[in-house]
Amino acid sequence: MPNKLQAITELLIFSTKQSTATVEDWKSFLTSSAWHYKYPYTDRLLIHAQRPDATACAEFEVWNERLNRRISRGSKGIALLTTSGSKTQLRHVFDVSDTYSRQNVPFRLWEAKPENAPAICEALSDSYDFSFNDSVEAAVFGAAANAVVLSFLFNASRFATGATALYVYVAVFYVLWGMTNTLADIPYWSMVPSFTSDEKERNLISTIARTFSGLGQ
Repeated sequence: MPNKLQAITELLIFSTKQSTATVEDWKSFLTSSAWHYKYPYTDRLLIHAQRPDATACAEFEVWNERLNRRISRGSKGIALLTTSGSKTQLRHVFDVSDTYSRQNVPFRLWEAKPENAPAICEALSDSYDFSFNDSVEAAVFGAAANAVVLSFLFNASRFATGATALYVYVAVFYVLWGMTNTLADIPYWSMVPSFTSDEKERNLISTIARTFSGLGQ
């Protein structure tokens, strides 16, 4: 029977694959991960695997000494892996739902309010050197490259003769089509939050974009 360290290591390996197994799995991980953005990727995987509903995690001492909250009796810690030198060992964190305040002081979780969206977008843009104009240029370049590849793909018979040559030609340009499509896709979707902070309006813009993209191809 594997010990706890082996079990958590195996859980991490499994979670790494499982988190991207389906679109819903990936969305679920991202929703959980958003609450723990200060934790490393591997920690977020393990938190999601053990407590997908966790919203604020910290070690026992942090809750007790810095946040003045106590761990409820019977609470089970979330096991994480940590490395000290060449040795890997476990450490445990607890979610806010596992804690209580003796003075009944409520614990406020961070939240992003709609009215703060412009300031948040500006801060992210400054931090990651993101420019709306850069995204427009990248999207236009990607769309143009995709159109050229698509043109070659649908005119395969003009450039390749023979069954083998045609198969190779189509396979190569199909891969190129996927690459150039992604080249246009990523900058476009990164621009959508800049259009509007209203979720319904963003969904409408996304729907229109998908519709005309499908018609164009």
